[in-house]
Amino acid sequence: MFNAHSVTGLTGGMGAGKSTISAMLPSLGYTIVDADMLTRTVHRQPEVCNMLCQAFGPDVIDPVSLSVNRTILAKYAFASEQARNLLDQIMRPALKNAAIQAIHQAKNPVILDAPLLFEAGWDDLTDQNVVILCPEYIRIQRILNRDNLSIEHIKKRLYAQMSDIERCTKADYLIYNCADIQNIRRQVLNIFA
Repeated sequence: MFNAHSVTGLTGGMGAGKSTISAMLPSLGYTIVDADMLTRTVHRQPEVCNMLCQAFGPDVIDPVSLSVNRTILAKYAFASEQARNLLDQIMRPALKNAAIQAIHQAKNPVILDAPLLFEAGWDDLTDQNVVILCPEYIRIQRILNRDNLSIEHIKKRLYAQMSDIERCTKADYLIYNCADIQNIRRQVLNIFA
């Protein structure tokens, strides 16, 4: 196990299996700081909702829950690079602050589970980074099975992310998530136990 105050980045492309691997780590004594969960929290902050509403229109806010409608926001945000950049300018500072706060509250070594760890510059919060690799065709199939997205939309989102080659240049450890769960568990234990 990494030392008690260490922060390990866990990242990989959409559908690579971060959630599966992240779920194995609390039993090994790690606190998980999940960027997707932080996003849901930040999406309820009034100031963030206001900025997103101004940037993308009022329909990105659900009138009942008064939080962001992620499906509608994604439709707008992945329409162009300019829209993605605007979304990043609004979300990244709020998310990074939320991540820093969660890391400081943790009593165990932290896994910072973040799909855009490197793109967002969050690797400046980590002591080491683990990249999960999985062939694109498997990732696309997983996303199709999991989410209600078209292949065209999935590919837009995948290609908006950093490539696996780029991620590997920043990795301290690699996990290959294209085999059975026992193989993946062995890799996780070799790195984290």
